[in-house]
Amino acid sequence: METHIRTPFLAFATPQYLEVPLFQRPYVWQQEEQWEPLWEDVRRLADLRLASPQTEVQHFLGAIVLQLQTAGLGDLMTHQVIDGQQRLTTLQVLFDAAEGALTSRGQASLANRLRSFTHNDESFVRPGAPVLKLKHANKDGAAFIEVMNAESPVDYEALKHSRHRIVGAHSYFASAISEWLDEEGEERVPARAETLTHVLSNGLQMVVIALTPQENSQEIFETLNARGTPLTAADLIKNFVFQRLDVEGADTREAYDKVWPFDTKFWEQDVRPAATPCRVRRCSSTTGSRRARARRSAFRARSRASSPSWNMRRASRCSRCFTRSVSRPSSTVPGRRRRSPSTAT
Repeated sequence: METHIRTPFLAFATPQYLEVPLFQRPYVWQQEEQWEPLWEDVRRLADLRLASPQTEVQHFLGAIVLQLQTAGLGDLMTHQVIDGQQRLTTLQVLFDAAEGALTSRGQASLANRLRSFTHNDESFVRPGAPVLKLKHANKDGAAFIEVMNAESPVDYEALKHSRHRIVGAHSYFASAISEWLDEEGEERVPARAETLTHVLSNGLQMVVIALTPQENSQEIFETLNARGTPLTAADLIKNFVFQRLDVEGADTREAYDKVWPFDTKFWEQDVRPAATPCRVRRCSSTTGSRRARARRSAFRARSRASSPSWNMRRASRCSRCFTRSVSRPSSTVPGRRRRSPSTAT
């Protein structure tokens, strides 16, 4: 295992293939949670460099894990993406959207520099082989290929996979980049284009963990995900099953297409057990809600502080009806006398 800090220029400029295997989860990043924060970081670096061209500012993106694959004679170097496919896919889409925006503004030289991050030069590619450096073996492949090979400016509504998240990410970045380039007028576009290209090439950093073909990628995958960012049990099972099939020489594509039934929206839903209803009649509260638990804790704290002898009979009940389950021995409450059963009303 080798670990390196890489900029996009160092990580993607050389001819290569990066393969996202079948067992990886599909693309799930969204605008508010991932695309916007990423673009805001890129924009912040570009604005800082515009204000002070001599300042070298960088932003750390995270980590990706790649495993070298055995290649045939004359084939391009190929790595399998073990972890970080969401980040990697988003970066490739960002570079391609930026390339299109630069091309439409007459910045062909800068656009070609970014294109070298996403497309292999045809002189390095066998006839009929794909030129895109990132290859998706899962269900994201068709949408990714379509939007990355579309002519600029892209008519997103005319695409076959116009509703796919990868297409949505491309559309978002293309719009945001175009707006930023034109922010100060046409005369400032060349300077802003140069700055943006420099930031995308050298202003971003990531940790690239490179594995040899002999290393146990499954163990590393689980360590990075199951003990860190949440993965569903289905994701881990799929990863294990298809890793084993690949090791045993089985046709993973055929197994995925004809046997594996779990890559549907039904199995991707996050199903959690419902909160436990309160056992007291006529109470619509639940004992499992966070707010109810907070109210119960606060009530118990106040009760113990005012009278330690209070008896909490039904601690599992919700706070709306909890007061009805509290027994206060009147003899322990100052200023009150115990009433006999005959005088109680």
